[in-house]
Amino acid sequence: PVVNIIAFNIPFFYLFHKMMHYDIASNILTREEAKQIGYFNKNEMRLKSLALYILSLIPFTVFFTAVFFVIYLGHTYFEKAEALRARA
Repeated sequence: PVVNIIAFNIPFFYLFHKMMHYDIASNILTREEAKQIGYFNKNEMRLKSLALYILSLIPFTVFFTAVFFVIYLGHTYFEKAEALRARA
């Protein structure tokens, strides 16, 4: 079990996190906004990605919840972008 966590889940979580956030942020934000949101909210985004990744480990749930993942993270990025643009 320990080898499984280290050898499989950590690299797959890293790829899941990076690909989901890159895909969603690149469609919603400018490059500078994405960098600022990523820098100031990185722990919050990691926790949200971790929760979604753990949910995706349950068999067959990813078939029904993949769209929810995108909506959930997209909504988060819209909220952060709105707050960021209001400050500027």
